[in-house]
Amino acid sequence: MTEPLGSVLLDSQGLSLLMTRNREFGARMARAKLRRLQVVVSALTIAEAGQGPGGRPALDYALSQISRVEPVTEADGKTAIALLRRAGLTGHTIDACLAALSLRLVHPTTVYTSDPGDWQRLVGDHVGLVTL
Repeated sequence: MTEPLGSVLLDSQGLSLLMTRNREFGARMARAKLRRLQVVVSALTIAEAGQGPGGRPALDYALSQISRVEPVTEADGKTAIALLRRAGLTGHTIDACLAALSLRLVHPTTVYTSDPGDWQRLVGDHVGLVTL
């Protein structure tokens, strides 16, 4: 298999757009994969977005459109703590765990998020941010 040239990480809003079969967003992710970017979600994102409309069939469809699901590791948890402390944030645990994941993916990494403000505080300019 060919090595990826970068990564796209989806937050729960991004996964939700795939679950609702949003054509524009689905086409954007298909183009990313054609450009050899790995489209990734975290297991935490599945738990968060999977509660949305469409149930399990919608979730299964969305997951079929991504490259892989990443677990949250012990190292991610420790990195998340450091990111939260540095940013002066509390109560943003899932975002911080996803931010830690974004830092270990193949770079360049772009995060599709509905909350760019917190992401900017967590990762600065280490990853690209696209607002959903």
